[in-house]
Amino acid sequence: MTTSENHLEQTLRLAFQDPSKRVDFFRALMNSTVYVLGEQGEADGKISIQNFAKKDGSIIIPFFSSLPELERGIAADEKHMTIPARTLFEMTRGNALALNPMSDAGKEFSAEEIAALLESATPMPVSSERTPAKVLLSQPTVYPSELVAVLSDYFKTRSKVKAAYLVQMYDPTHEDQSHLVIGIDTDDDMEQLSNEAAAVAAEKAGSPQQAVELMRVVPGEAGLSTYFTEETTPFYTRPKVGAFKALFGFGKH
Repeated sequence: MTTSENHLEQTLRLAFQDPSKRVDFFRALMNSTVYVLGEQGEADGKISIQNFAKKDGSIIIPFFSSLPELERGIAADEKHMTIPARTLFEMTRGNALALNPMSDAGKEFSAEEIAALLESATPMPVSSERTPAKVLLSQPTVYPSELVAVLSDYFKTRSKVKAAYLVQMYDPTHEDQSHLVIGIDTDDDMEQLSNEAAAVAAEKAGSPQQAVELMRVVPGEAGLSTYFTEETTPFYTRPKVGAFKALFGFGKH
């Protein structure tokens, strides 16, 4: 951490370096106060926030993690104000935003990502519906290697995750297209784990509208758990700790 970085900037930098740190960044962001270009009317109290047109003509709203970041390339007389990030996202629903757009470590957020952050503090939709009785299960034709890689890195940080599996599911009676299902064998809190895993994998999931379902795998339980454990090979398995390392506590998280 450089001496000039605040906590949000530190977590953003670390998230760029290590995808497993994205959860920390999203948490920090949703609890931060940020800077925007704009002002609050003295008479009516309404907040006016400035936006910009990108080269392709699309509109984006910039916001900043600190005053020094705001001042990068911005005229000194530009009016600005501070606002909680969550409040900013609520006010600008439906718009794309950019955090620290003048920085090499800036981050753009689509309208879909913002909506997902507000709903569940994760930038990827997660389905919690029960698996339908009649579905077609297979491995993806194009294997999502990057998605699997970032999830594996994240699961290494969660000591209660024993294994993780991947299938492609298609329900011909309810869905127009297939979606991915990540099965997780864990003793961890599944809701928290699903939200964090979704946040880590957000940029590798494909289209923002693509649903990625995360579910608990229970070895020996009938249904999809049996398919995962008997018909597929886990893409992640927690390494076993040798007796010597276990005795002295090495290898634990």
